[in-house]
Amino acid sequence: MKHSKYFNMAKGYSHFILFFLLINASFQIRASEDIIVEKPEIVISGIEAELRIIFNNDSLLAEFQHNPIVYVNNKHQEFTVSDNIVSLNFTFSENRDYSISVIGQKYLINVNPIPLWLSILPPLIAILIALTFREVFTALLIGILFGAAAIFYYQGSSFFISIFQGMFAVVDTYILYALNNTAHLSIIIFSMLIGAMVNLISTNGGMQGVVRFLSKYAKTPRSGQFITWLLGIAIFFDDYANTLVVGNTMRPVCDRLKISREKLSYIVDSTAAPVAAIAFVTTWIGAEISYIEDGLRTIGLDESPYHVFINSLAYSFYPVLALLFIVLLIWQKRDFGPMYKAEVKARNSTSNNNEDQNKITAKNS
Repeated sequence: MKHSKYFNMAKGYSHFILFFLLINASFQIRASEDIIVEKPEIVISGIEAELRIIFNNDSLLAEFQHNPIVYVNNKHQEFTVSDNIVSLNFTFSENRDYSISVIGQKYLINVNPIPLWLSILPPLIAILIALTFREVFTALLIGILFGAAAIFYYQGSSFFISIFQGMFAVVDTYILYALNNTAHLSIIIFSMLIGAMVNLISTNGGMQGVVRFLSKYAKTPRSGQFITWLLGIAIFFDDYANTLVVGNTMRPVCDRLKISREKLSYIVDSTAAPVAAIAFVTTWIGAEISYIEDGLRTIGLDESPYHVFINSLAYSFYPVLALLFIVLLIWQKRDFGPMYKAEVKARNSTSNNNEDQNKITAKNS
């Protein structure tokens, strides 16, 4: 029985190796063709995708250069040429065979484009799972898995095979690609360092010292919320650092003043991103300037990206209004809807030392 078990394992491994040898052989045969038509790996219905024609034969390339015409489904197409590669953009709208004609030769490729509406499902699934099970990482992985499986399914794989291919692609393609991105790694490392610093300060008692210091000024729910807003404005250099530092620092203060966690989260969230978006020196500015620079290069405008950013601040209505709106709510002691209920519940959770001090003038919508 033991030998039979090993024999079956060896047999399975041999089939596995044979499978990859066949795949490798198919790629080698494909690479030996004189003209290769490469369709894009991901094709979305109604969205332009790049189609490439690769010439592996110099004489055929010279013939094409004398007669540079490409037809797709008997319609002339505009294209660009780089070395031995002809690139053109084409919109695939339905599942069918598409004919590509070049120098009198016709090639057929089957394309099954992914419906455009399907692109909303991966993030929607991730959001629903995160809200249902209160677990973000698993929700994100399942959302990515669904998207990857959909890609392989529309590339021609069966339903179950596409699921396994999607599982492998999540690890060896998408996660590795994300970790190979400098911007992604910088955010991950920065967040880990900020989190470690906050934990170190809390362990050494530094956070408690900050709480005692702020307690001198935060004596009522209104003043506690205002101090939270001020800290959110002060830590402007990064929204992640703002959320981690202000949230952890003000949580015990807000708990003592019977300010709801929902209200604390709202104040922290509505100051972190807005202040990082309009401050002159933040981690957001680097990303924004790079986007502005790409846009200026695209339209051919000779202008300083930072100068354009400074001028755009006059139109940053959301960040400015969000910061002012918080102050207005704190000053007037007004809360609405679910936030009103959360605040009432927090105030009534324990006996108050001063009922007039903790009273909310609220308007329930």
